[in-house]
Amino acid sequence: MKGFTLIEILIYSALVALMMAFAISTTYALLDNATRTQEQQALLDNQAFIAAKLQWLLSGVAAITTPEAGAISTTLSVNKINNPQNPLVVDMQNGALRLSRAGAQAIPLTNSHVTVSNLAFTHIVNGTTPSIRITATL
Repeated sequence: MKGFTLIEILIYSALVALMMAFAISTTYALLDNATRTQEQQALLDNQAFIAAKLQWLLSGVAAITTPEAGAISTTLSVNKINNPQNPLVVDMQNGALRLSRAGAQAIPLTNSHVTVSNLAFTHIVNGTTPSIRITATL
C-alpha cells in the first residue's frame, strides 16, 4: 500500500505546527524590535535637536531674564545681542518643549513621539559670568 499512516500524518502536522509557531514568534519579535529601535532613534533625534537649539539660544546672550540669578524655573527667557525677535522664551506645555520669539505663539521643539518632563532651568552666577543648567527627562 502507498500513502501515509495516521501516526505519520500526526507527527508531520505537529512538526509543521511547531515550525509555524517558531516562525510567527520570531517575526513578531523582529517587528517589535524594529518599532523599539525607531522610537529610540526618534528620542535621540529629538535630544540632538533640542541640544542644538538650546546651544543656539544661549550663544550671544545679552541678558537672562528668567529665571532670576540663583533661581530655578520651568521657563527660560533670554535676550540675544542684536536680535529683533527678543525675548526668546523656552517653556514646556503638555509634555512638549516650546520656543516663542518676540511674544509670538510658541512652536514645539519636540515631536509627538517624545514627552518632556521635570524641566528645570537653573540660573547660576559665578563671578560675572552667568550660566544656565538645564535638566529634563525625555
